[in-house]
Amino acid sequence: MPKQETIDALAESGKFDIILSGHTHNMVNRKENGVLIINPGELCGYLTNKSTFAIIDTETMNAEIIEI
Repeated sequence: MPKQETIDALAESGKFDIILSGHTHNMVNRKENGVLIINPGELCGYLTNKSTFAIIDTETMNAEIIEI
């Protein structure tokens, strides 16, 4: 699981368009410095009672987190 400082450093590096992370079970869908940062949450819904996944549109560089 990457630390927030690591995600921030990757976003600030200017080397990436998208940063995907997970394992925290916390949903994240934001842009920072033009970088799309996504954590889809948790598909199983065991800890949060929300089963979620993300769909990323690489043409518009937008994402949607969907609960099933």
